[in-house]
Amino acid sequence: MRPRAVVLFARSPWREAAAKGLRGETAAIFRKLIAAWMHAAVAAGAQVIVACEDADRGGLSSIARNVDRLTLTQRGESFGERLANAADDAFAHGYEQVIVAGIDAPPPDLDRVFRLLDQHKVVAAPSTDGGVNLIGLSAPAHDLLASIEVGVRCSDAFPLILDRVTDIDSPEDLVRATRELAWADYFETRETFTLNAFSITTFEASRTSGRAPPPTA
Repeated sequence: MRPRAVVLFARSPWREAAAKGLRGETAAIFRKLIAAWMHAAVAAGAQVIVACEDADRGGLSSIARNVDRLTLTQRGESFGERLANAADDAFAHGYEQVIVAGIDAPPPDLDRVFRLLDQHKVVAAPSTDGGVNLIGLSAPAHDLLASIEVGVRCSDAFPLILDRVTDIDSPEDLVRATRELAWADYFETRETFTLNAFSITTFEASRTSGRAPPPTA
């Protein structure tokens, strides 16, 4: 088996929720997603690599403490440059198959993704908004990744081999996710998180002040 790595392009759960205008309770979903990605990587025989800003290291280090990981600082001016540099760093560490993913959609069967990379140079999992939730590489693809922009449709640039799943970028996405089977394990109840997603008055106040809301647990 070729050396495998999963690069999580991540913020801490609270900062992820803050960046997307979601209530603090929603950070629990991102925390669960991060842990799920880490455990899925381990199950697939892959090294977990967390690519984050220095401000997020503490919050991310407390998740799935039993999972061995490398933590790298994101580098680059644009989102695409930071993404490309994170993948390049993974290949520079000697990994031959690299999956790069965010933390706003559930992990698929990662072993299957790596096996697909035995036959394809690039594989991707599309999101319902035209972006991608996962990019698998069997060789560096710096220019391809560097071309990705936040909020701009990019899925057409990739061979979309995996299933389309909603990624959470807004309260409306959160509601859509409750209707998808891939998300079934991430919600206590649909009604609970639908209510929390749209009750954002407190959270908007915290965004105005520049501070994330305090943890609830």
